[in-house]
Amino acid sequence: MQTKHREKSVWSFVIVAALALLAGAIAAGVVLATQNVPESSASSADKHQGVVFIRGSSNAGPGAQAAVQAISSGVPGLYSLTEGDVNSLLRTYWKPAAGDSAPLVRLTETPNLRIDVQGNVYLALRLSIPMISADTVFLYQARGHMAPGGFRADMGWIGQCPVPLLNNLVIGMVRSGFENGPEGANLKSIEGRISFSVDGGMLFVKVK
Repeated sequence: MQTKHREKSVWSFVIVAALALLAGAIAAGVVLATQNVPESSASSADKHQGVVFIRGSSNAGPGAQAAVQAISSGVPGLYSLTEGDVNSLLRTYWKPAAGDSAPLVRLTETPNLRIDVQGNVYLALRLSIPMISADTVFLYQARGHMAPGGFRADMGWIGQCPVPLLNNLVIGMVRSGFENGPEGANLKSIEGRISFSVDGGMLFVKVK
């Protein structure tokens, strides 16, 4: 009888300790998520501790618009886009819609894309998390790679807090926002013929 009581007491202690640890981890995550993320350039990023935000170029080349029109129309070929081309096109065609915002996360800003010298692709945007605070806007960043089917996130951060489990949800919302426009809808209709890759800091789109 005493043994059973002792075992019950041990398990109660373990459960309480686990819940306390989980609560502490959530509280620490919220604190990290709301911490400031300094904006930096690639050359001076090492001077900062923790997560920094390096904004991708927004200057599009003269052929970006024509390339997107050809891609969305399904014209076969290999097209190259700079990160400036992509960011300019995102500002033009990506439109967040109320219907795209899940209860967990709400997007509030057009995404910004950056490609570093190692070929890593970074996607950054502002979002709110209503279950934490409807009025607080967080900086979300994802680091990933460009697979044939599009961007694949390997790791993400909200503020200074790593969030390895949120990325697929957010990236899916980014895609759905781009598909709101006619060009995005056209791309969706021919997605089986399109593949993506990154080389030399450029995004390549191949249409079969």
